Amino acid sequence: MRYLLAIFLPPLAILTTGRIFHAILSTVLCAVVITLTLVSVFGLAWLWLVCIMHAAFVIDGYHKRNKQVGGDA
Repeated sequence: MRYLLAIFLPPLAILTTGRIFHAILSTVLCAVVITLTLVSVFGLAWLWLVCIMHAAFVIDGYHKRNKQVGGDA
C-alpha cells in the first residue's frame, strides 16, 4: 500500500514510515519538481520519477529494517 501511495504522494508515503527528515526532504524535492515542471510547461514532468524513487528507497529500507528486527526476536 505504501508503494502505491509513493506514486501519487511520495512525502506522505515516507511519513507513514516515521522518517520525518526524509518526509521533509521529499516535500522540498517534490515542490522543486512541481515548480520546474510548471515553469517548463510540463517539459520536466518525468522528474516526478525522482520523487517516487526516493520514496520507494525509504519504504524499502523501512521494510528491510522491520524484517531484520522481527527476525531477531
